[in-house]
Amino acid sequence: MPVISRFYGILVVMYFNDHRPPHVHAKYAGFEASFMREWLDKHSAELQSHWHNARAGQPLDYIAPLE
Repeated sequence: MPVISRFYGILVVMYFNDHRPPHVHAKYAGFEASFMREWLDKHSAELQSHWHNARAGQPLDYIAPLE
């Protein structure tokens, strides 16, 4: 489970070989969701690059947290 960002106690992860469309998972206090609108909009270009790297088994860089 590659953690690509972390803020407010929320882990933002992108799974290798996950299903389309490109997306991330947010994990918090035992719960998980596959969306985070504001953060996704702000980092859409980085996330697209991460999605392609994840599908190719490449390492993922850390993305700045929501401030």
